[in-house]
Amino acid sequence: MPDTVTAFPDSVADGVSDAKLRQYIDQLLGQRDRVKAEQDHYAAILANVQAEGYDKRIVQELVKRLVADEKTVQQHDELLDLYEAAYRRASGEVRA
Repeated sequence: MPDTVTAFPDSVADGVSDAKLRQYIDQLLGQRDRVKAEQDHYAAILANVQAEGYDKRIVQELVKRLVADEKTVQQHDELLDLYEAAYRRASGEVRA
């Protein structure tokens, strides 16, 4: 186990490092609580989406698509189209 004085070179004895460390930990704990609250809110919205009869996975995919950068969406769509065309060719289907 490291010596606390060498682990915190600005000296634990004067309380400076202790106070800074506590400040950082308090900030992290607060941020963790805010993230948890946001995740709970997100889950509640998705529960409402599902309760209204919408397909939750499709809604989530739409949200991802809307926040994705335009180039990524375009590449994704092109790849989906390419794979779909290959599938249809292999199945003997002709796309109208």
